[in-house]
Amino acid sequence: MGSFNGDIGFGASGHYQYNCFNAKVDFNYAQSIENNSSTITDITGYVKRNYTGARPYNSSKIATIKIERLDGSNNWIEVITLSNSSSYNINTNNYYAFVSKKDTDNIVIPHKDDGNQKIRITFAVDGKLSSYYPKGTISQEFDLTYIPRQATLTGASNFNDEQNPLINYSNPAGNTVTSLQACISWTGGADIKYRDIDKLGTSYTFELTDDERNALRSACSNSNSLSVTFYVTTVIGSQTYYSTLARTMTIVNANPTFSDFDYLDDSSINAITENSQILVANKSQLRVTILESKKMIAKKGSTAKKYVISIDGKNEVIDYANDNVTSLIGSISASGTRRLEVRAFDSRNNSTLVYKDITVIPYVNPNIYIDATRLNNFEEETTIKVKGTYSKVPIDGIDKNTILDVKYRIRETGSEWGDLTSMTFTIDNEKGEYACKDVYVNLDNTKSFEIEIQVTDAFDTYTSKKSVDIGKPLFFISDNLECIGVNCVPPPNATPGSIHFENGHKITPQDERRIWTFTSDTYNFPLSNEFNDYPITAILGVGRGVSLKNGKIIIGDDIQIIKISACLFLEAVQDISYIWAFVSKNGSTTDNPSAILGGGSYFNTMVFSERVMFVKKNDEIGITISNPSYQTRTPTVRGGWAHSYITIEIVK
Repeated sequence: MGSFNGDIGFGASGHYQYNCFNAKVDFNYAQSIENNSSTITDITGYVKRNYTGARPYNSSKIATIKIERLDGSNNWIEVITLSNSSSYNINTNNYYAFVSKKDTDNIVIPHKDDGNQKIRITFAVDGKLSSYYPKGTISQEFDLTYIPRQATLTGASNFNDEQNPLINYSNPAGNTVTSLQACISWTGGADIKYRDIDKLGTSYTFELTDDERNALRSACSNSNSLSVTFYVTTVIGSQTYYSTLARTMTIVNANPTFSDFDYLDDSSINAITENSQILVANKSQLRVTILESKKMIAKKGSTAKKYVISIDGKNEVIDYANDNVTSLIGSISASGTRRLEVRAFDSRNNSTLVYKDITVIPYVNPNIYIDATRLNNFEEETTIKVKGTYSKVPIDGIDKNTILDVKYRIRETGSEWGDLTSMTFTIDNEKGEYACKDVYVNLDNTKSFEIEIQVTDAFDTYTSKKSVDIGKPLFFISDNLECIGVNCVPPPNATPGSIHFENGHKITPQDERRIWTFTSDTYNFPLSNEFNDYPITAILGVGRGVSLKNGKIIIGDDIQIIKISACLFLEAVQDISYIWAFVSKNGSTTDNPSAILGGGSYFNTMVFSERVMFVKKNDEIGITISNPSYQTRTPTVRGGWAHSYITIEIVK
């Protein structure tokens, strides 16, 4: 039912212009759910006089009602236009009928596919005769009542492959629908078949068959989840409608079936241990085998993929095969009870772990301790001592390992090896130790040698070397040369009474006070402003511990304290106000005494009195002359051989 009205008019000024009449439309309609349409059963256009109860004039009146609807593109199209009716009936409230539906008028309004529709009604009146006749148009749009067209999914559950999924739906059309069905679909797979659902119901549970479950599982053979779509399909007459919801199906309880594997020590070590199920650290070669009868079995549409073997940080991957598969893992370094794991993976990356705790007996290579020493650290007679430890490898209370052989051979350094010679040895089974009887050999004390020891146990042969240096006495007194050698033998040309050292230094009788004098033969030494190193160019006498380098005295090994004094003979070319001189250490003059040369003298001798100086290896001792920067003239200093010198006495 619908109704609307509005004022119309045609009066001149002062004669109720624009407000002389009121037009009104009343209508009713019925709906067909099956045909998805509405039918207007009656519609009438009325007019009444405003401000008076007099009826409107109807001479030659023209009046129409046009009814329009929207098409699929939302454009208005005409359904029907009704014109003046033959009767002129009064309605309540003094409304007079100008247009009404005749029995022959068929006013059917088809709805859109979604069940919605809108109409527009236009009532036009044209009195035409004078200002006292009604004239004008009223129009209004109406939304017709929605006609239910399809059922709608209101909910659906995520589910796993062992469950029966549930959907919730609403079917406002009820039993008027031709058909109402539901199914499950997924990309690239066959749907779970449509099945009828209750037209008056609100929920439905899919009771999946084994074939349907397996179809879902096969659709995600490489994943543990599958995106599915629930459908509810509504058929009304010749129209079919769909409502969908996306959800996820997951695979559960699908780890592959796998329960056992085999392993053994695949090496010659078995001959020693006599047990292939016990490994020896660093020696046995572990092999894992999965027999065809023990292979994994993939579940729920997946495929068997691989095995991953793990022990002590080692990981090996074996591809699945229908027959036996095996992998050589290799040696195991850690000992004790070690866990050996084999994990079976399917195409979904689901896995099943099987493990075994295996025994690994500790083993290390025999320790070889060698001592080869010349008599008195110098003579040709050399003693070779050998001892060491070994791994006993106990299995079931029985030691499987021992020392089987010890041999030695000798060569001059850089030469070919001599023959191997067996050594006599004893074994302490309780401690796992062995010791060889000493071997005595004569080795030329002017040459160095290498001694190689070979120790053989039940598993392998191992070697170790020891060097024997040239004969070198700690302290040697030479009766025939009347001299002494420290860590060396004095040379044949040694000076009687001298002391000789390993590095070639020596002390002669005249060196006993260990005093050295260093001089300079520099002549006409040019001065520039500030500091100038005065070069020392000669050494009187030869001694251990000091040397000359780049015009400086260099302190040698083991010298800690010295006494030092110096003299500098200078001859100024010009009258100079001041020349300063220093004894320097490592270029520094701050801690050393200095002397000032007074101006006005042509010749000057500067003497540095004896003082104690602490030194260390590689310290540089010298003389530095300073010509102050404020001097306006640059002089030349003359020096003569043996006139300028430094004297050093080694105190400690």
